[in-house]
Amino acid sequence: MAKKSKTRATAPGAEKIFLIKAENFLKAAQEAIEKRNWDPAASAGIHAIINSCDAMSAKFLSYRHAGSDHFGVLDVVAQLPLADKDELKKIKRRVARSLDSKNDVEYDDYLVREGPAKQIVSDAEAILSWALKHIKP
Repeated sequence: MAKKSKTRATAPGAEKIFLIKAENFLKAAQEAIEKRNWDPAASAGIHAIINSCDAMSAKFLSYRHAGSDHFGVLDVVAQLPLADKDELKKIKRRVARSLDSKNDVEYDDYLVREGPAKQIVSDAEAILSWALKHIKP
C-alpha cells in the first residue's frame, strides 16, 4: 500500500464506479462554468479529480486513498505502476494544484473567481481523460 497515506481496499471493478462519479462531477462542473457559477464549478471539479485518481488506484492498486488530508491522494497516485513517468509527474502537478485550492474553495469566506474555477475544471478534464485512457483503452 501507499507509504504515507491512509488507504482502503477496493473491490474488483470499483474503478467503474469512481469513473462514473468523476464523469458526473465533471459534467456538473462544466454546467456550472456555463452558468458562471464559479464556486460549485470549482468544488465539483475537485471532486472529479479525486474520483479520477480513486479510479486509477482502484484499477491498478486495488486500494484508494481514505484519509482526511486529500493530499494523500498524491502518495497513492505516486504508487501507480505506469511506464510514462513524465505523464505521471504532469498529472500529479495538476492534482496538487487543484487540491491546494480545495479548502479555499469549499470552506473559506470568499467567492471563487472565474480564472481559478476554469483552471480547476480544465485540470479535472485532463485528469479524467488520463484515467479513461488507462482504464478504458
